[in-house]
Amino acid sequence: MRRWTYERDLKRAFGSLLLSEISDQMLRELCDRIVARQAPAVAVHAREIVMMVFRYAESRGEKHPNPADRVPPSSIATFAPRDRTLTPAEIKLFYKYLDRTQCAATVRLACKMLLLTLVRKSELTDATWSEIDFKHALWTIPGARMKRRNPHNVYLSRQAMDVLVAFKTCAGGSRYVLPSRYDPDRPMNGATLNAVLVSVAMGIRQESSRKTDWIKAARMAVCPMQELGGNQALAAKNYADGGTRACSGSKSFTAGGATIGSADISVARVQRSGREGRGMADIIQFPPVPNKEKAPPLPPAPVPPSGRLGLRTILWVIATLCWPVLRFIMVCDVLFQLLRALVLWDTPGAHAGWTLLLHYTFFCYLTWFVAYGKPDQLR
Repeated sequence: MRRWTYERDLKRAFGSLLLSEISDQMLRELCDRIVARQAPAVAVHAREIVMMVFRYAESRGEKHPNPADRVPPSSIATFAPRDRTLTPAEIKLFYKYLDRTQCAATVRLACKMLLLTLVRKSELTDATWSEIDFKHALWTIPGARMKRRNPHNVYLSRQAMDVLVAFKTCAGGSRYVLPSRYDPDRPMNGATLNAVLVSVAMGIRQESSRKTDWIKAARMAVCPMQELGGNQALAAKNYADGGTRACSGSKSFTAGGATIGSADISVARVQRSGREGRGMADIIQFPPVPNKEKAPPLPPAPVPPSGRLGLRTILWVIATLCWPVLRFIMVCDVLFQLLRALVLWDTPGAHAGWTLLLHYTFFCYLTWFVAYGKPDQLR
């Protein structure tokens, strides 16, 4: 995270400058630009990196005014915890559009696993089989992979255990629960899950009549229980409910003095030095869940056409059942006609070439009929 922040934001701005040339105003302007692109947490992190660099230089005898001391984190963006939870209707909506998203089955199960365990994406993608205890339905995440550097136990529900069994089947001999698609000795990239969640969000956005806070709500499914203040009662409740509750420990941020959250406003703006820019993108929100008493009745399911089977249906069933033998016979027939055409190619009146073309065309049509000509009555 630190290297990524330095390479993207700090190296170009401060990489070629001396420590004495970096001022608090330059740092503030840099943080404002990062906030303007909707990354307030990265802006605070960049300020912390600059502060640590100057402290390290001071410990080595290079004394320079630390610009981070005059740019407090609260002046960049403040964070407030939220108690936002996903309702059963929202989780159902997530499952619905997740099944419509084109991705690998393991990636789709990984997104569901985030809801069932409430862990971070990196904690799931970097998980190894040595951390899973199938006997006691327990997943122990070592402290080295935790944000607070403390080991964490995840009590697995029945649904989570079923997902892990599927992961074990697909992982093969890899030590990772979710190995990379191209290299089994490396874990899956967390950006893969981000891409799937964005695809789900776009699917909801296209079919919804209003913009919803779906991206933020989807991200809340991947937030850990540790950020909820270590609420072990909630963890036990999640285990007892079979992992169907999803609470968020994510935080809304305050930019320019206005608290931004999914339950407050849909679009926020950040004001810095008389300039006005977008603080957040248009936030997608869930469509309101209609009241059960006022919900319109669902249309009846379409009834398949009744009646006796037609001639086409009977022919398709017979051709499909006999297809292995029928295909062998047709291949032999086409080869025979090919040999006949080679032998009689210059014999007048034999029409061997036209006969070969006719037999081959019938073979191709029969192959298409068996593969794609399934009648609607049998679908």
